[in-house]
Amino acid sequence: MTFLEECHQAHVERVVRLSQRLPQAGPLRTKPKPKVIRFDEKGRRIVPPAPPAPRLPLPNYPPLPTPLQEIPITRPLMILDVVRVVAAAYGLTVREILDRSTRQLRIYRPRQVAMHLTYTLGVASLLKIARCMGGFDHTVVIYSIKRIMLIRLTHTNAEAY
Repeated sequence: MTFLEECHQAHVERVVRLSQRLPQAGPLRTKPKPKVIRFDEKGRRIVPPAPPAPRLPLPNYPPLPTPLQEIPITRPLMILDVVRVVAAAYGLTVREILDRSTRQLRIYRPRQVAMHLTYTLGVASLLKIARCMGGFDHTVVIYSIKRIMLIRLTHTNAEAY
């Protein structure tokens, strides 16, 4: 038997042995594919885009309050007016909404609604809203506005916002 025939015979025996593996042994291990690095015409490395992150479902928010009756306004709106209306709609006090230390959903969601309404009604600037709502930074107001807009677009109970 030549060397080539011996190698072939060993290969056949190995294939037969591997085909008779126990199912508990799992699949055969394979080598990982080598990374392909691509370059553009200027010699810069082309980085492939990352796959999009899976979207998480929104949590169940507490039910929205019933819409309040319209209140006639005889003077320019102030931040405290909006906070009073939101506090009345959610059954909270003004102090609870303006308290910075509270991080409960039943309190910080109305605070976000108040920030969103105050900004969309054009009552004050981001910085002034942030300072009046508990001494926050203006980025907290931006986040609140985006968050309430997202809830309004995606959540089924968001009609009252």
